[in-house]
Amino acid sequence: MYGSFNDPWPIILQLAGTTMEQLRSDVTLLRLQLILVCRFLALYRSSDLANLKRSVSVLTGSPFIKIRRKGQKFPQCEKVLSLPEWPQISPAHLLQLYVGLTRNQAKPGGPVLLSLQAPFKALSPDRVGSLTKEALQKFGVPMNVFGPHST
Repeated sequence: MYGSFNDPWPIILQLAGTTMEQLRSDVTLLRLQLILVCRFLALYRSSDLANLKRSVSVLTGSPFIKIRRKGQKFPQCEKVLSLPEWPQISPAHLLQLYVGLTRNQAKPGGPVLLSLQAPFKALSPDRVGSLTKEALQKFGVPMNVFGPHST
Protein backbone atom coordinates (compact mmCIF):
# COMPACT_ATOMS: atom_id res chain seq x y z
CA MET A 1 0.00 0.00 0.00
CA TYR A 2 1.27 3.46 -0.85
CA GLY A 3 2.23 5.75 2.01
CA SER A 4 1.34 8.87 0.03
CA PHE A 5 -0.54 9.78 -3.11
CA ASN A 6 0.08 12.28 -5.86
CA ASP A 7 -2.92 14.45 -6.69
CA PRO A 8 -3.70 13.84 -10.38
CA TRP A 9 -6.04 16.84 -10.78
CA PRO A 10 -3.37 19.49 -11.53
CA ILE A 11 -2.09 17.23 -14.33
CA ILE A 12 -5.59 16.51 -15.64
CA LEU A 13 -6.37 20.26 -15.65
CA GLN A 14 -3.18 20.94 -17.62
CA LEU A 15 -4.14 18.21 -20.10
CA ALA A 16 -7.60 19.80 -20.37
CA GLY A 17 -5.89 23.03 -21.43
CA THR A 18 -4.48 21.38 -24.55
CA THR A 19 -6.51 22.26 -27.63
CA MET A 20 -7.85 19.72 -30.09
CA GLU A 21 -5.98 21.63 -32.83
CA GLN A 22 -2.70 21.03 -30.98
CA LEU A 23 -3.51 17.33 -30.65
CA ARG A 24 -4.50 16.99 -34.34
CA SER A 25 -1.23 18.57 -35.45
CA ASP A 26 1.13 16.65 -33.13
CA VAL A 27 0.67 12.85 -33.02
CA THR A 28 3.42 12.51 -30.38
CA LEU A 29 1.55 14.89 -28.07
CA LEU A 30 -1.74 13.13 -28.86
CA ARG A 31 -0.28 9.70 -28.02
CA LEU A 32 1.07 10.98 -24.71
CA GLN A 33 -2.23 12.69 -23.86
CA LEU A 34 -4.10 9.48 -24.70
CA ILE A 35 -1.82 7.41 -22.47
CA LEU A 36 -2.11 9.74 -19.48
CA VAL A 37 -5.86 10.23 -19.80
CA CYS A 38 -6.43 6.48 -20.11
CA ARG A 39 -4.26 5.86 -17.07
CA PHE A 40 -5.81 8.58 -14.88
CA LEU A 41 -9.46 8.45 -15.90
CA ALA A 42 -9.99 4.91 -17.21
CA LEU A 43 -7.48 3.12 -14.93
CA TYR A 44 -5.62 1.32 -17.70
CA ARG A 45 -2.30 -0.32 -16.84
CA SER A 46 0.67 -0.24 -19.22
CA SER A 47 -0.13 -3.82 -20.25
CA ASP A 48 -3.78 -2.87 -20.88
CA LEU A 49 -2.79 0.04 -23.12
CA ALA A 50 -0.34 -2.17 -25.01
CA ASN A 51 -3.23 -4.55 -25.68
CA LEU A 52 -5.80 -2.03 -26.95
CA LYS A 53 -7.02 -3.02 -30.41
CA ARG A 54 -7.85 -0.67 -33.30
CA SER A 55 -11.51 -1.57 -33.27
CA VAL A 56 -13.33 1.51 -32.03
CA SER A 57 -17.06 0.84 -32.43
CA VAL A 58 -20.14 2.82 -31.49
CA LEU A 59 -23.11 0.85 -30.16
CA THR A 60 -26.28 2.64 -29.05
CA GLY A 61 -24.36 5.91 -28.99
CA SER A 62 -21.58 4.61 -26.71
CA PRO A 63 -18.00 3.93 -27.86
CA PHE A 64 -16.49 0.48 -27.32
CA ILE A 65 -13.02 -0.92 -27.96
CA LYS A 66 -11.49 -4.39 -27.85
CA ILE A 67 -8.94 -4.82 -25.11
CA ARG A 68 -7.22 -7.66 -23.36
CA ARG A 69 -6.65 -6.51 -19.80
CA LYS A 70 -4.07 -8.04 -17.48
CA GLY A 71 -5.21 -11.49 -16.43
CA GLN A 72 -7.63 -11.96 -19.35
CA LYS A 73 -6.98 -14.69 -21.87
CA PHE A 74 -8.80 -13.07 -24.80
CA PRO A 75 -9.69 -9.51 -25.84
CA GLN A 76 -13.14 -8.31 -24.81
CA CYS A 77 -15.29 -5.36 -25.86
CA GLU A 78 -15.27 -2.66 -23.24
CA LYS A 79 -17.12 0.64 -23.06
CA VAL A 80 -14.80 3.65 -23.29
CA LEU A 81 -15.30 6.73 -21.14
CA SER A 82 -16.65 9.58 -23.27
CA LEU A 83 -16.60 13.21 -22.11
CA PRO A 84 -18.14 15.18 -25.00
CA GLU A 85 -17.74 18.51 -23.20
CA TRP A 86 -14.00 17.82 -22.68
CA PRO A 87 -12.78 16.04 -25.85
CA GLN A 88 -9.13 16.81 -25.03
CA ILE A 89 -9.38 14.59 -21.91
CA SER A 90 -11.99 12.16 -23.20
CA PRO A 91 -10.51 8.68 -23.73
CA ALA A 92 -13.13 7.97 -26.42
CA HIS A 93 -12.40 11.15 -28.38
CA LEU A 94 -8.63 10.78 -28.10
CA LEU A 95 -8.76 7.12 -29.15
CA GLN A 96 -10.86 7.91 -32.22
CA LEU A 97 -8.58 10.80 -33.20
CA TYR A 98 -5.38 8.79 -32.67
CA VAL A 99 -6.70 5.73 -34.54
CA GLY A 100 -7.77 8.00 -37.41
CA LEU A 101 -4.46 9.85 -37.62
CA THR A 102 -2.41 6.64 -37.51
CA ARG A 103 -4.65 4.52 -39.76
CA ASN A 104 -1.97 4.27 -42.47
CA GLN A 105 0.63 2.95 -40.02
CA ALA A 106 -1.29 -0.07 -38.68
CA LYS A 107 -3.62 -2.84 -39.74
CA PRO A 108 -7.30 -2.64 -38.75
CA GLY A 109 -7.77 -4.63 -35.55
CA GLY A 110 -4.07 -4.34 -34.71
CA PRO A 111 -2.64 -2.52 -31.69
CA VAL A 112 -3.62 1.10 -31.06
CA LEU A 113 -0.36 2.41 -29.62
CA LEU A 114 2.52 2.41 -32.07
CA SER A 115 6.04 3.69 -32.43
CA LEU A 116 5.80 6.86 -34.49
CA GLN A 117 8.64 5.98 -36.86
CA ALA A 118 8.78 3.21 -39.46
CA PRO A 119 8.32 0.26 -39.11
CA PHE A 120 5.48 1.42 -36.75
CA LYS A 121 5.63 -1.46 -34.28
CA ALA A 122 3.25 -1.92 -31.36
CA LEU A 123 4.43 -0.38 -28.10
CA SER A 124 5.38 -2.87 -25.41
CA PRO A 125 4.01 -2.49 -21.88
CA ASP A 126 7.51 -1.42 -20.79
CA ARG A 127 7.57 1.34 -23.43
CA VAL A 128 4.10 2.55 -22.37
CA GLY A 129 5.41 2.67 -18.79
CA SER A 130 8.50 4.61 -19.90
CA LEU A 131 6.37 7.15 -21.78
CA THR A 132 4.14 7.51 -18.70
CA LYS A 133 7.19 8.06 -16.48
CA GLU A 134 8.67 10.67 -18.86
CA ALA A 135 5.35 12.54 -18.97
CA LEU A 136 4.90 12.47 -15.19
CA GLN A 137 8.43 13.83 -14.75
CA LYS A 138 7.59 16.72 -17.11
CA PHE A 139 4.60 17.50 -14.89
CA GLY A 140 6.87 17.57 -11.83
CA VAL A 141 5.82 14.28 -10.25
CA PRO A 142 8.73 12.97 -8.14
CA MET A 143 9.72 9.62 -9.67
CA ASN A 144 11.55 8.59 -6.49
CA VAL A 145 8.13 8.38 -4.79
CA PHE A 146 5.70 7.67 -7.61
CA GLY A 147 6.09 5.61 -10.76
CA PRO A 148 4.03 4.74 -13.83
CA HIS A 149 2.19 2.08 -11.82
CA SER A 150 1.03 4.80 -9.38
CA THR A 151 -1.34 6.22 -11.98
